[in-house]
Amino acid sequence: MCGIAAIVSYRQAICLAECIRTMTNAVRHRGPDAEGYLIEQQVALGHRRLSIIDTSSVANQPLYDGAKRYALIFNGEIYNYRELRSQLEPGYAFRTESDSEVILAAFIRWGERCVSHFNGIFAFAIYDTVDQRLFLGRDRLGVKPLYYYQDDQVFLLASEVRAILRSGMVPKKLSMAGLTDYLAYQSVHEPHTIVDRIYQLPSGTCAWVDTRHPTLTLHTYWTLKAFRPAPVQSLAEVERQVADLVSKAVERQMMSDVPIGAFLSGGVDSTAIVGLMAQCTEQPINTVNLSFKEDQYDESQYAVLAARRFNTRHHTVTLSAQQLREELPIILKSIDRPSSDGVNTYMVSKYTKEAGLTVALSGLGGDELFAGYPSFKYFYDLYSSRLLWRTPRLVRQLAGSSVGLLSANRYDKLKTILATRSRSIGHMYPPIRRLFQKDVIEALTGIGDQPDFAATYLSADDTELGSMPVLSQFSVAEIATYTESVLLKDSDQMSMVHALELRVPFFDHELVDYALSIPDVYKYPGSPKQLLVNALRDILPEAIRKRPKQGFELPWTYWMKNELREFCHERLTWLGQTPYFRAEVIDTMWDKFLRGSKRVIWLQIWALVVLAEWIKENGIE
Repeated sequence: MCGIAAIVSYRQAICLAECIRTMTNAVRHRGPDAEGYLIEQQVALGHRRLSIIDTSSVANQPLYDGAKRYALIFNGEIYNYRELRSQLEPGYAFRTESDSEVILAAFIRWGERCVSHFNGIFAFAIYDTVDQRLFLGRDRLGVKPLYYYQDDQVFLLASEVRAILRSGMVPKKLSMAGLTDYLAYQSVHEPHTIVDRIYQLPSGTCAWVDTRHPTLTLHTYWTLKAFRPAPVQSLAEVERQVADLVSKAVERQMMSDVPIGAFLSGGVDSTAIVGLMAQCTEQPINTVNLSFKEDQYDESQYAVLAARRFNTRHHTVTLSAQQLREELPIILKSIDRPSSDGVNTYMVSKYTKEAGLTVALSGLGGDELFAGYPSFKYFYDLYSSRLLWRTPRLVRQLAGSSVGLLSANRYDKLKTILATRSRSIGHMYPPIRRLFQKDVIEALTGIGDQPDFAATYLSADDTELGSMPVLSQFSVAEIATYTESVLLKDSDQMSMVHALELRVPFFDHELVDYALSIPDVYKYPGSPKQLLVNALRDILPEAIRKRPKQGFELPWTYWMKNELREFCHERLTWLGQTPYFRAEVIDTMWDKFLRGSKRVIWLQIWALVVLAEWIKENGIE
């Protein structure tokens, strides 16, 4: 894993050497092992390296082909690089053992089609010094980030938003559409960001940048919404295929020339990853668990059980509210773009790095692919209710108004669902996932006409998405919105703050393609992740197979009312003084939360706290 940056100057005089170093210095935490630059008259590339594969200096970047026509800067890992290298070697003279050089060779052989050959997590840029073009590529699930800014003067590219902001060439202006999207979904959906005119290269996309004229041409080479049906199989065959694909993904992702381990919460997903890792090596796996004194949040006993089963070198770290309070200013300064999640990943990544590891595998993705969240069953039951959808919309709206009189936050979601025009995923999913409903955002900000990027994504190509199994439609919605925009970005930024590479085997694209093709009859959640649990029954300890579902969550509600109360209050007060928010509405929400109202949950308050800190830290106007 690394940090990358690039500049293309079209008209204005820029000190490229100074500017590219400023940008790469902003992401030096992503690559503490080496730095490198290419600087020409109009183009500059910068790279900060975290050495994982071929740690020798010959593999430092920018990396050139033998003729020095092409220069590569790359962040990520290509897990199938050895297989690709064997295909490419007859026509390319390799000078390193790195996966990075395989990208160069693949691009020279296949052009932009090279991205379809890669199994991995990646964001890269290749500069063609002859044709004077940049080629950009990003992995299918958007595990590795890539941001850009373009006007008629300059094109800027970087692994993090902060690098682009620190270039000094971008107005630090808040995007109103990005603001409302953040309040709705805890983050901003690609290709947008919360900063005006800074964009994300969408996942599963490659692009060409002309270095002589300000043009950017995008091409989608893979999308979640493309239904790839699998052959008809029995349940036993499906279970065998799932087990085989997960096992192969873990084996591929264990490649490393530096120490490797795993996050082990003690849940089904992380335990399965650790169990499969143990089958791939004779050496004990290093595992790390974050525990809490608050029993209702602590899973450490299950992590210890799994660690003993697989004979791991296990590290348990107990986190208290006081420890978190002391670390919070550093954590919030580490956030590249506001997100209400990620603190837990920051802490477990910190302790994983302190345990001497540079690479760790995570169980992220099991819930999204195999119906692990309660929302899957909630959606499925509502979707399948014939009586509900035969009822005229006006009657449903009246029923929703009655439901809305109830006190709990979840009833506000149901009220919105009952008023939707249809049961399509584009109409039903947004109110299920939204953190703040539209009327609350309008009360907070005064913004009434709010775009809904998630609904727009799910409604486009509705026929193709609608042909998927119902639970797979919900999986697509979860992955394309909450997972890509929140969980994967938080996993990247919070692990890379500590120069830790985090890998996610459940998001191997071959496994994702297959999981989305599985009929609902095999996946319907009689219990969370039932299909995955059954497929891996020989690996998972019985106590973990049968344990109640529990998410990896810090004791936020208790801490925010006690040890973190003053910290939150100060930032909420500051946010209310900005031109973006109405102070009286924030004050009312904070008061309701402190009094225990079920209409305001900790996540809503924390999203505002994080936003306040991020705006202030980055000097956003």
